[in-house]
Amino acid sequence: MKKSSKLLLSLSSISVVSLPLLAISCTETEKQLFEKEIKSVEDYIKNTKDLKEEIKDKLNKKVTEAKEQLNKLEKDEEIKKAREAFKKEVEEIKKG
Repeated sequence: MKKSSKLLLSLSSISVVSLPLLAISCTETEKQLFEKEIKSVEDYIKNTKDLKEEIKDKLNKKVTEAKEQLNKLEKDEEIKKAREAFKKEVEEIKKG
């Protein structure tokens, strides 16, 4: 076997193993997405100046509840359901 063939064979086998591992490590988990969602609501509360105190209080309460849920839940499916529910509740609160 030529040296170039050996090199190509070894590189291809390395890439077959490493690419799926890289793809898995680069995808965001449900927990990370939930954390981002919570952070965006916290930023919304801080940066919106004409927000009523009642709405601020409700949003802060939901953020606190979401953080507690995030610490309790372990499975991605449960976290996804909690994240979707959190998003819906926040949208309802924002609408008034």
